[in-house]
Amino acid sequence: MITSLFVATILAQAQPTITRALIESAVRPVLDEQQIPGVVVAVTRGDSVVLLEVFGVRDVATGAPLRANDLFLVGSITKQFTATLLAQLAERGALSLDDPVQKYLDRSGPLPDWTSRVTLRQLATHTSGVPREPVNRKDLPGSPSVMQAYSRAELYDGLRRTTLDAEPGVRWSYSNLGYAILGEVIERASGRSYEALLRERVLTPLSMANTGVTVTPGNEPRFPSGYWPEDREPVARPRWVIGEVASFSGVHSSAGDLARFVAAQTSTAPDAALSAVLRRMLHTPDRDISVAPGRSMALSWFVESLPGGLRVIGGGGEVDSFSGAIAFLERPRAGIVVLTNRGGDSGERLMRAVMTRILPALAGG
Repeated sequence: MITSLFVATILAQAQPTITRALIESAVRPVLDEQQIPGVVVAVTRGDSVVLLEVFGVRDVATGAPLRANDLFLVGSITKQFTATLLAQLAERGALSLDDPVQKYLDRSGPLPDWTSRVTLRQLATHTSGVPREPVNRKDLPGSPSVMQAYSRAELYDGLRRTTLDAEPGVRWSYSNLGYAILGEVIERASGRSYEALLRERVLTPLSMANTGVTVTPGNEPRFPSGYWPEDREPVARPRWVIGEVASFSGVHSSAGDLARFVAAQTSTAPDAALSAVLRRMLHTPDRDISVAPGRSMALSWFVESLPGGLRVIGGGGEVDSFSGAIAFLERPRAGIVVLTNRGGDSGERLMRAVMTRILPALAGG
């Protein structure tokens, strides 16, 4: 997301017309400088996707162009979906965000004492003290951090050997493990699998037919080749393989689908998929959680306060060979989606470039 250091200057600029040429002027220097093969960018206003543009290639070796409906692993953008399911269950009374996590875990075997003190809200806002990664996480040998499939049995085995990095509620510290635990909570509280509940409560209502967890033979060819930022020369690299535990980083999607998800965050239509109560629950930052100056934490969403009373709410994700970012303004209603086939901070860099260029137009309504 954009930093507030540049915002006053940006907002003082004349409002540009958002066109393909304008977006290309933002992303092309980043693509060239960072050796990023390709990017898909979507922009929303109100409930509509007003721009969906593709730049670069889906495969460096063949030069095949990236396509607007290509699929990407979205990494930690998965957490925004997980938080949505969690908040929906809270809204329906199936759980309380301030319940201890132990209440929803399988207690047929031993659980560490801290599970009785850590709340669901603390897990969702990264203030639980739970370590960033599972103690028994396994990565593909020789990769930066391509995670092997992680099972429910491994989740419980790892929990029994996990100690907290800090006391619950004391400080903010990002945790993939925390969101892996939330996925188990969601499944046990709802009686549904994570993917089935996601499809029922979010994907189907928002017509997000290109989004899911399971990669089928039919959609496998729609993934572009992915590239590691550690490689000096771009070489197509393997994707993460998602196992039973997918709630922290296992979703794949397209830019068009994510644009619908972003637009839904501010929709006030009578048939809106996300209720006003749910949106407040998701987007209201905890006043005691400071991630960085001017930046706070809501349920999975980062909230950045900008000059003039504007707030940018967003999140990003990466899984070594793919990365992306999503962000939106509540007033006026507008949003941006960036997906790219290179890992690291490629998605965040491209988001900053796009937002810097088009924020005056978005903020001007």
